[in-house]
Amino acid sequence: MYRTALITLTLLLLLTACGKSLTPAPVVTRDAPAPSAPPAMDETATPSATIDQSALAPLPASATPTTKIVMPPASPTEARSPAPPPEIDLKSEIEQITIQSGGRWHIIIKPIDGTPLYTRLPEQRITIASVVKVPLAMLFFATLEKNGVSEADLPDYIQSVGVGGRTFDQLLRAMLVRSEEKATKIITDYIRTSINLPAQQRAWGWEYLDLEARRYTAAGVAQIFEQLYRGQYLSPTAKALVLRYLSEYSSGDNTRIAALTPQLPQGYQIYNKRGSLLTPYVIADAAILETPENDYLIIIFAYNSEPKTTYERLDAAVTKIAQAAWDGIFSETGP
Repeated sequence: MYRTALITLTLLLLLTACGKSLTPAPVVTRDAPAPSAPPAMDETATPSATIDQSALAPLPASATPTTKIVMPPASPTEARSPAPPPEIDLKSEIEQITIQSGGRWHIIIKPIDGTPLYTRLPEQRITIASVVKVPLAMLFFATLEKNGVSEADLPDYIQSVGVGGRTFDQLLRAMLVRSEEKATKIITDYIRTSINLPAQQRAWGWEYLDLEARRYTAAGVAQIFEQLYRGQYLSPTAKALVLRYLSEYSSGDNTRIAALTPQLPQGYQIYNKRGSLLTPYVIADAAILETPENDYLIIIFAYNSEPKTTYERLDAAVTKIAQAAWDGIFSETGP
């Protein structure tokens, strides 16, 4: 027995010396699988939904986010923008009118010497029909000046002198008010026999105006009307005489731009020249709108091109476009 106790004591001493712990072995558990990486996002793709900022809880002040969250920009319906300027509304209205009427259109609506409110194909060469008679009238008065007729004598001269059995006043009124072709030919022949017409056109910047074929551009017509109203090439008396003819009532002035006349407030005036052809359909009107605040050009040419249309539809559409132009201008200038 003594021997057994001695062996037990010896074993205990050996275990203590080796530093072995008699605690139970740890429990072995299976590791949770590592989270898989998120699928890569195509940076060119557009997210199907935006983040609702109100649903994002604020981070505590002590937290440091590892990823910066960039909110997508507001959609067009969410972003508030200022009201569109008047010319944007004018453009939409004119585009709608021309779509409904068909045909091809060349249009300029602008303040004189100002930025256009609306343009459509202004630089394309087109048939300008009887609108050509306005530059012819300007060239006629330049011819009288070169022939030595003074500005002071102009009114009496044109009422007492003429060719072809009519006074110049009668011929000018027939050409500009009634759009008579015979009177136009007499005036044109008088100009051609009195001055170097091509040289005069070059001097005025009209070298590309074809008086014979009656072809020019809407932009070119606008330039001529601006030059007329500014008195750039004519004396004040000659300018006033041309404008007086253009302000007189002519057959058909209940349509197109002159249809605005009954609604013009005091101090407003329209000076216009119409043009029409039946083969092919050409509906034209070019006008100066004089107002107390500013003066405007309304230049409209319509043609029976694709999509095909009719003379009546084009004529009615010119009147509607003139009304749209007036509404846009009136909203800026006021009564």
